[in-house]
Amino acid sequence: MTVPAGGANLVFVRLANGSPPKHSANLKVVDVTDQPIQGLAPFGNDVIGLGLMASLMGFIRASNDRLFLVSAKHPGSGSIVVPSGGNRAAETLDVAVLPSKTVTLAFRYLQHLDDSGEMKAGTSLQPSGAKGLVEQLNAVYRPQANVTFKLTRADLLPIKEPLGQPITDVGYHRYLEKEHDTNADVTVFFVGKFVHSRTNTVDGTTFPNGKKHDVIVNDKVVPVAKGVDPFLRALAHEMVHALGRPSEEKRNNVLTSINIETLKLSRTVIMAINPVGKK
Repeated sequence: MTVPAGGANLVFVRLANGSPPKHSANLKVVDVTDQPIQGLAPFGNDVIGLGLMASLMGFIRASNDRLFLVSAKHPGSGSIVVPSGGNRAAETLDVAVLPSKTVTLAFRYLQHLDDSGEMKAGTSLQPSGAKGLVEQLNAVYRPQANVTFKLTRADLLPIKEPLGQPITDVGYHRYLEKEHDTNADVTVFFVGKFVHSRTNTVDGTTFPNGKKHDVIVNDKVVPVAKGVDPFLRALAHEMVHALGRPSEEKRNNVLTSINIETLKLSRTVIMAINPVGKK
């Protein structure tokens, strides 16, 4: 569980025999089950927060089902322990209190000459969809890692050369690397289709570019997990590498799984892309 430094998050707990949860000294855990939704800070004027609370409250069926507001005064790590009771073992929830981190993005949409010499090849995506895509990334990263992406640029990148499809890493280094936006932390190139000559990358890849990074994602990517947008999953995966470059994980059902990927960030990834105490 992630809690923004100076902010709060919500957790639903099913208590054992009504015993209250124990928590680390740097955490503040308040039972808000019986409080009016509209009166709760810091979510009082947050539509998403209100919707989340209403959803969580829908799980409450008995007196031992409680909703807690978790906050902390400074970055660090902690835990919440729900005591054991009857045949139930104690349960521990790790809590990371993370500072806010903003990452700037530039989206560049490649267009290049086709075989007939017309500017019709490249990506089928358009800059008009950039804002919505960033909002989707923030829906993945902000609640889990307190990382917010900010779009600084979204424009067409016309190259008056017949680059062919798919674009390769050779084409990237020759034509795209120099088109990196030096004012952005990460430049995302939408190219149509990309294949890395060494790794045979199917969905996308990340290149270091000085102290910044360039990301390339195919227009169409391979679906992996049911119910997960494959394009968003591929782009979110490459953002992990651009922000911290942790290696793939052997476990399934997280964003950097070797096999089955979801949009869930593992603790390893969270601490790599937004280390506690690092600004």
